[in-house]
Amino acid sequence: MDPRDIFEPEEVVGKAWHKWVTTIGAPEAHDDHAVALDEVSGRLAVLFRGLGGAGETEIRPVADESSGHRLGFLRRLGAEAESVPRASFDGAVLRLPARLAVFPAREANAALYLWLAALAAHAQPHDKNEDPLQRDLASLRATRAMISATVADAPGLAGLWRDLAAAHLEMRARPALPDGEAAIEALVRRTLGDPAPLPPLAEVFAELIEGGNLAAASAPRRYRPFAPVPLWPELRSLVFGDAEAVETRETDQPPEGTGDGEGPARKARRHRTDQAERKDSFILHKFEAMLSVAQFVNLNRRVEDDDEDGAKKAADDADEIGLGQLAKAPATRLRLHLDLAPEDADLEALSAKHVYPEWDVRRGVYLPAHARVIAAPVEAATDHAHAFDPRAEARIRAVRRQFEALR
Repeated sequence: MDPRDIFEPEEVVGKAWHKWVTTIGAPEAHDDHAVALDEVSGRLAVLFRGLGGAGETEIRPVADESSGHRLGFLRRLGAEAESVPRASFDGAVLRLPARLAVFPAREANAALYLWLAALAAHAQPHDKNEDPLQRDLASLRATRAMISATVADAPGLAGLWRDLAAAHLEMRARPALPDGEAAIEALVRRTLGDPAPLPPLAEVFAELIEGGNLAAASAPRRYRPFAPVPLWPELRSLVFGDAEAVETRETDQPPEGTGDGEGPARKARRHRTDQAERKDSFILHKFEAMLSVAQFVNLNRRVEDDDEDGAKKAADDADEIGLGQLAKAPATRLRLHLDLAPEDADLEALSAKHVYPEWDVRRGVYLPAHARVIAAPVEAATDHAHAFDPRAEARIRAVRRQFEALR
């Protein structure tokens, strides 16, 4: 402890309380056996495309996401929502946790990455449901289809799936839930291989999943989705921002401060911010005292930004970072890795002597002046080229004869 902390006892006690209360009921993390995505990313790309995944699909690391599932009473004392590693796939980008520490064995965590990539290769287009209960039922139906297709296409992965599912079943919490949520949780456990009999309501939901008539179910009031399962990716619809309707401006003055740029990519989306430049400020109340559930508000807010620590904490707490356009530079600049949809990226043409168009595989068009070639003079060789090894020449002739035989 810093000796200066004795002059701020309230802050010291607050930090100690926060550190203790946030661990109550938290899921166990096996940090000593964690595996980073960078360690297996090369194998994942080969496996994903080898099992039929689209060649243009990107594989990106993402930070943990906030989950809206129901928490127990003790857990709610320390956290309003739980941050969990979650994989997702929207047909264009496969987002995998930057780090997995789900199981108490490195081999299992590394194998989980491979299983997630194999599942995503067999994912089908997924439509978003507005009703949360229908969304959970549709998710379970799509997940079962993914698992069946993966095991049928790659039978050697069936044993891996059974082992991972059995291990997760032992670790998965059994909270007290309302009837509807308990029925969905029972179906989740059945998907993982739990042989326990289903409650009557879960049997009804299972028939809806088999029959495809999900519209017959509707979520009761205060319904919460089931706790995320790390063994399958969440299928999402491709979401586009307002990149076509916004512009990128230069600020009036350089911002102060800096950022380290470390950490996994954070979800971000472009928004229209035409109201932020208005001269008639919207002043009703001190904004710091107003409770809000919005991630982004298109509003003229004439207040100074927080310091660097406050801005970084706000970025860490946000599930999605909104990108806007302001003429005035912010007081603090943070360097972040952003997970943007391709359409939200700032597609700015290059300026150089040798520029060429670049093919955009998703749009099916050439982007002018998006590839640059830097020409450099070739230095004259100072020594003579080494002669080929006779054995190397013999191998070259043998390979040449093999290809000539294919003519």
